[in-house]
Amino acid sequence: FGLSELSNGAIVGMVPFEFGNIGLGIQHFGFELYRELSFTLGYSRIISEVNVGINLSYNNVSIKNYGSSSAIGFDVGLLIPVSRQVKIGMAATNLNSPTLGSTNEELGRMFSLGVSYVPIQELVLALDYVKEIEQEASPRFGLEYWAIESVALRTGVSDEPTSYSAGLGIRYSMFQIDYTFYTHTEFVLTHQASILFNFGDDQ
Repeated sequence: FGLSELSNGAIVGMVPFEFGNIGLGIQHFGFELYRELSFTLGYSRIISEVNVGINLSYNNVSIKNYGSSSAIGFDVGLLIPVSRQVKIGMAATNLNSPTLGSTNEELGRMFSLGVSYVPIQELVLALDYVKEIEQEASPRFGLEYWAIESVALRTGVSDEPTSYSAGLGIRYSMFQIDYTFYTHTEFVLTHQASILFNFGDDQ
């Protein structure tokens, strides 16, 4: 729609170590009059077959002629394998209730619970339930199907707000390109794309 003010970009990376995985991320939203910027440091490891992850995020919001304010958020997540086909995930963002500015405006706190089911190797079904503080809960469903070894088809639906999405992923050598479009209550369609570089041996 030519609205560069609504652009959102991010770059993330993860390096595995013997003691766990270390991740770094930078995310940017906005333009010269209003800008959001966050830096995230993450750590994860497997403990008794349970994947445990934590994040520390430095969040900055700046508004031209009004100044800027920053806050540090704390996130935690778990991924529990129930069987070879079923996994349960839980996550909480900004668990420490960080606030911005003299008005002490809270950053959004979000809690989610989800389950994934893999009936066959090429198909993943996912269902989750997301609740942001002071917002309506949002149930979501999605599926991913690898039609061939290097091409994945994806679709999903969510409620509160109602949204539908579809997209595809293409994997070639050490690269994976993903594209998704989804309906938006105000702008009809929103587009999102990402490029993944995998320098390791595992997919």
